[in-house]
This record gives sequence, C-alpha cells and structure tokens, in this order.
Amino acid sequence: MQKLQSAARVRRESWGKNMKFNLRMMWAAAGMSATALFSFENANAEGAAILEGRAPQATALQEFEQLICPFEGEGGMLTAIVNAALSHGGAREDISVRIAETTDRAELISMRGVTFPWYKPRCDRPSHLTEHTRRLCEQAEWSEPIFEMFVGYFTRADYERPLTSSWHLMGATICASGSEFPNLLRERGVSESNARIIIKPLPDACLESVVAGEADVAILPDSVADEALRKNGMMDAIIRQPALDEVVTLHAIAQKGDAAGAATLAMLNRGMDEIRRSGEWFEIVARHLANHPHDGGYRHESHRHDEGAEEFTARLD
Repeated sequence: MQKLQSAARVRRESWGKNMKFNLRMMWAAAGMSATALFSFENANAEGAAILEGRAPQATALQEFEQLICPFEGEGGMLTAIVNAALSHGGAREDISVRIAETTDRAELISMRGVTFPWYKPRCDRPSHLTEHTRRLCEQAEWSEPIFEMFVGYFTRADYERPLTSSWHLMGATICASGSEFPNLLRERGVSESNARIIIKPLPDACLESVVAGEADVAILPDSVADEALRKNGMMDAIIRQPALDEVVTLHAIAQKGDAAGAATLAMLNRGMDEIRRSGEWFEIVARHLANHPHDGGYRHESHRHDEGAEEFTARLD
C-alpha cells in the first residue's frame, strides 16, 4: 500500500510538471509559421480553376479525431479549425467539412480533396514504416500542422521498473488505443516481432487491461488518458512513464496528383496562418475545451486554476 501511495504521489508531481511543459509546447506549436512551400505548388493554378465557384472537399476521420476531442453534431475541434482555416484561406463561405463514411485507410488516402487528421510518420526512416505509413509517405502531400497531440505511455503503479527508453518496451505486452498507435511503436523499433501488441477500440479498455495485468503498457493520447483514469477510479493504480512521452503532429493530406486537393491544402495553410495570427485558433480550442473539461494533456490545461491557465486566458482575451 505504501508503495502504491508513493507511486501515486510521484505520478501527480510528474503530471503537474508535465502540465506546464505541455502548455509551453502548445504556445510554441500555435506560433508556428504557415509559410512553407510544398512540392505541389505548381498544381495550384490548375487546382484553383477546378475549385472556381465550388467549395473545396474536406473530409474528417471521425475515428481518429474523436480520440482528441469529442464530436459535437457534425464534427469536433479539428473540424472547426479546418472549417475556419479554409474560410479565411479563400474558400466559399458555405464550406462544410463532411465526416468520412469509411474507416478503410487506403480508401481515405486516395479520396479527392483533403482528409484529416493524419499524423505524419517518419518518412525519412523507411525501415520503420508499416504498409499504411509507407502508403502515406508515397501517396500523400501534407499540410502544415493543424494541431499537436501528446501521446503517453502508462503502466501500473507497481510496475517492476521505470520505462526510460524504447528498449524497455521490448518483450512487453502493449495495448494501443486505436489503429494508428501501433505505427508510432514501429517508429520506435517496436513491432509484433519483439513485443505483443493488442488493439482496443477505447482508451478505457486499454487502461483496464493494464490494471488487470493483461497488458504491461497502454499507449494513448494525453487528451483522453486523465479523464479515463478518473472516471474509472484508476488515478492511484496507473502511472505515466514520462521518459517515453512523444509529440505527434496532425495534418491534412491530399493525394499526389490531385490538383484540386493541392489547391485546397494551399488554401488551408494560408487560412491556418491567418487564424493563428488573429487568435481565432485559440478561441476555437478554448471553446471546445470548455465544453469538454478534462485535465490530461496540454489541450486541456486551460481549465486548471494555475499560473499557466491564467496566462492562456489572458492571451485569449
């Protein structure tokens, strides 16, 4: 019991420190410039002609987006950000992002227009790519980041040792919440060949597997971890392994060769630059966080009554 209480105290202190770090990262990410040029810039003129008089096509991947912030009606926080960016980037005022009706990732990558959110794999490390991430690297053109997501690794409080490197994941049973997270493991050199990876549809299920001893580690977004832990009474039973924390950038993509999609990405980038400078990006984030007040992950820290939260609110005002 004493060991569990001590581990829980360490966990709370670690998460408190991480909160301030995450908030600083949020401001750094939001201040990123949206001026990078893409290899498909030459397709913009043709794409603009195709788009003339019509709204661009944009499709949201509900399965992935709802892991970041819950959907409300026709979309979530990232849908609202993309809608606003396209409107400010030159799209017609009646732009409407639609929700994907399929979860087939190959089909989603090949869709006309743009789809989002996708995390950008390490295309410079081909040996660590999966079939899915290789397809993304070969077939997709990328927007600049529209958001950054913190991903955490969680174990039981009485786990035998701290996880300080990817080597400590070798031989472990790892539960991933959602089908994208095994790709992150692969980039760390962890795969089915040196670890056991199980996929659960919900973060709660992965955390329950860790508590029950069915899995050693759970990997899931910070944005849902703390809520799931509190809801299920696991705050003292589960600890985070901060040495393995990673930041994942989320993007929109268009299929290579799709001129209209290239024009839409360029429009999205222009709009993202505008809504960051005007403060609308922060207003959208704050509004969605107010509707879904969690404590975990940098996206939710504006609801905590500390210096970081006051700074965040002051800058929004």
